Amino acid sequence: MVSSFERIPGVDFRYLWNHPSLGQANNINRLYRQARGERALLLHDDDLLLAGAVDVLVACCVGHADIGAVYGKHMIITADGRPLPADSDELNHYYHRTSRDEGSKLAPIEAGLLQQFPNDGFLVETKLARQIPLQTRDKVGDMCDMDFGVRLGPIAKRFYFVNQFTAKYRLTSGLTLSANVTPAHLFRRLDEYPVPAESEWGRDAALSRLAPQAVVEYVNLGERKKAMQLYVSKHHPLRRRLSPGGLRRLAAIVFDHPKSKTA
Repeated sequence: MVSSFERIPGVDFRYLWNHPSLGQANNINRLYRQARGERALLLHDDDLLLAGAVDVLVACCVGHADIGAVYGKHMIITADGRPLPADSDELNHYYHRTSRDEGSKLAPIEAGLLQQFPNDGFLVETKLARQIPLQTRDKVGDMCDMDFGVRLGPIAKRFYFVNQFTAKYRLTSGLTLSANVTPAHLFRRLDEYPVPAESEWGRDAALSRLAPQAVVEYVNLGERKKAMQLYVSKHHPLRRRLSPGGLRRLAAIVFDHPKSKTA
């Protein structure tokens, strides 16, 4: 397939085959090591860039050497490529990718914690990406992309969010947006990150967003004590406990049988 590509002057295609497989994290680490440019753009194999996206992202960096990474909004598409506008708007609002957040309003660590920094489709300074290799599954599970964004924050001077659609995120058949990241695991990881005091609000917001799902997962794993501790924590405040969903979670903690003993 690669050898069949039309030859374009000034564009060099290189195909790197990992045999045996290196796994997602080490595959991407190898790509950053092999990158020849000052900046690199990561794109997973099932996602797409919109026409003109590279020009839009590069333009944000011109004259701004302090920008460590730049990214835009993601358009959600189905497995067969159909756009989902309502889901796209919900996703971008959820991850602080709106007109209100354009530019460098969030500190890099905050952009990582709140997942404004996306899992792909971003343009990053190559030397920064090489400084913090993605961590493997045995350390961070399936959240190596988010972990990379959070750890990139402290060494980057600033991130830049451009309020335009630049990439298409494909929903794999049968999976949801968060299917590969368990809420309880993600909650624990976020709670462990060293965060400066002025950005602690970002971690609290991310943990509060995850808390209801993490409570349910702890119940399903039979870890009722952890479920109750999180249920009454500051990340699951009284207004949530008294909501219909909160009362259902309490009933689950008290009455439900675990669905699984494995994470």
